Amino acid sequence: MFTDDGPFSAPSAAALGKDHGLCTMHARQAIPGATAGLGNTSKAAIQDLNALIFKHTSVKVLEEKFEECCSKYGRSSAALKFLDSLHENREKLCRAFTQAIFSFNHTTTQRGEGWNDKFKGHGSLNTYSVAPPCLN
Repeated sequence: MFTDDGPFSAPSAAALGKDHGLCTMHARQAIPGATAGLGNTSKAAIQDLNALIFKHTSVKVLEEKFEECCSKYGRSSAALKFLDSLHENREKLCRAFTQAIFSFNHTTTQRGEGWNDKFKGHGSLNTYSVAPPCLN
């Protein structure tokens, strides 16, 4: 189940007995802001950061590319913040890890957000910070 990183996401997946991945589209939306201010390297940075999410199928290669991106773009605090967040969530976002999760190749929110909406009572449970009692 691929969802955003909301408080119901991981508990919902666990309650359903499903693997949990994070929405790649949510991650991609942060790339333009992370690469702003990199000047002439921003186009390459956008490609490299997208590749971290979607391209690399080997965990070893992915880790090497993370190091490479940190070296190339780490002078920007926004890029470094994005890289740190992506690295922290790599097992739920990056293809090197998520390729083993059967998802019909859907790694975006349409289906996950639909499930989250149901679990959140169509918005009526948004104020809770933990899963509702039925999921505990």
